[in-house]
Amino acid sequence: MNKFLKFFATGEEKPLIQDQDKVNRMFKKYRLSGMLAISVGYGIAYTLRLALNMVKKPILDAGIFTAMDLGNVGSDLLYAYAFGKFTNGFLADHANVKRFFTLGVLMSALINIAMGSSTILWLWIVLWGLNGWFQSFGAPTGAVTLSNWFSKSERGRYYGIWSTGHNIGAKD
Repeated sequence: MNKFLKFFATGEEKPLIQDQDKVNRMFKKYRLSGMLAISVGYGIAYTLRLALNMVKKPILDAGIFTAMDLGNVGSDLLYAYAFGKFTNGFLADHANVKRFFTLGVLMSALINIAMGSSTILWLWIVLWGLNGWFQSFGAPTGAVTLSNWFSKSERGRYYGIWSTGHNIGAKD
């Protein structure tokens, strides 16, 4: 368990770089790459939340589940996502956000794959709820990244750019 927690730790302190020009160059580079990573990454990850929408009609047409069943599956994601967004915000504040977000996307992808191999309703509800939980890793890591790299006076503008990420992923 200790190794697991250490994997998500923020990392060791590094010595200060004395060359101010190098600091400025690195700051601009990492700030831009962080912004791109959270915007594009969140957009790509968002597609894993919408997979159920793509298969609803074929599932209904095949008689595998009813509309009520799919409503229960879908609502489970939203409840788990809401609860996870609250709790994972605390975790993201103290975690290596790159690893934290990557774990969430990876687990979400694996859950999407697992759902394709079952037609058991309770399993779908559990898996889609877990998908919601892992999907909730995205927003807190984005917020932490924004607050670490952008001043208070800049955050509104960059938050607006970052928030378009889910629109990228939501295109049907």
